Amino acid sequence: MKFISTLLLFMTSFITVSQTLQKHQWNNRIAIVLSDGLSNPLFQKQITALTNEAAACMDRKLIIYQVLLNNWRLEDFTTETTKEWKSTFTLFDQFMGKSHHFKVVLIGLDGNLKEERTDFFEPQELFSIIDGMSMRKAALRHKK
Repeated sequence: MKFISTLLLFMTSFITVSQTLQKHQWNNRIAIVLSDGLSNPLFQKQITALTNEAAACMDRKLIIYQVLLNNWRLEDFTTETTKEWKSTFTLFDQFMGKSHHFKVVLIGLDGNLKEERTDFFEPQELFSIIDGMSMRKAALRHKK
């Protein structure tokens, strides 16, 4: 019985995570910045670098999920809001490898994984990858 309860809890959490990310499909690109701790220097450097590029993130419809071992929060440049930390373990488990302490994951508008890095991701390089995506190219053509 305990096994079934644990399994149901895990499945519910996984569905919630999928729904959390899926609600952004076709509306936002997602950068998930994961770390085993808030004090991780790479995590701090990555979050600072991206938040310093808020206008560029907003132009590319890029939102940031900050994910730690047991909680996460959303940095949404389009609404200029940072959500409060929420408890979860499944976002971390879904994207972070056992041997890593830091990771950045880029998910496109279509909801598919586009890039993964286990070291600092220069914002300009991230933007270059996004700018090379077909939907971004089409958006830029329509802007002209």
